[in-house]
Amino acid sequence: MINPLDRIETHLNTKIKCDPDIVKQLPRIYLSAYTDNPINVFLIAPSSEGKTYATVTVSEIFPKEDVIIIGRMSPTALIHQNGELQDKDGFSIQDSLDLFDKKITEAKGAEKTEFERQKEDLLRESHMCVDLKNKILIFIDNPHPQTYEMLKPIMSHDKKEIVYKTTKGDGSLRVKETVIRNWPVFIF
Repeated sequence: MINPLDRIETHLNTKIKCDPDIVKQLPRIYLSAYTDNPINVFLIAPSSEGKTYATVTVSEIFPKEDVIIIGRMSPTALIHQNGELQDKDGFSIQDSLDLFDKKITEAKGAEKTEFERQKEDLLRESHMCVDLKNKILIFIDNPHPQTYEMLKPIMSHDKKEIVYKTTKGDGSLRVKETVIRNWPVFIF
């Protein structure tokens, strides 16, 4: 019986020429995204050695929704990424928001104002949660030093949930809270 990883390597060796070591290592690194301890990797080689081609080619055998290929990232982009709005207990509030929107559309006068106030209260007490479980983040260019510094607490695997606080960009100077949950594979 043929080992599935051997079959994957055979397939990848037809696409990635003359680099059997990277073909052997990258699938295993990417598969670590589906474990409790994903691997972080910095590929170091001279320019034009095929690092990007190999990392992208291997990523194509994984589910598209699990692979995020990043050309450039601002230091706070990850914490502003789309996630799920949650209440203070970590439960999604999307159904509640949809219900408030429906009630606001149907209501008039003081009742409408009350539903709008309740929706605002719910949003004010919520936070964004970006879950990186089973994700593979591939940086095809070196990240800015500030971006790398922002990612270090996630890469260290110290805590499964890390809270990031930033000021809102609406001029209100209110604090926006984002929770980064779980760890992805990082490939630089």
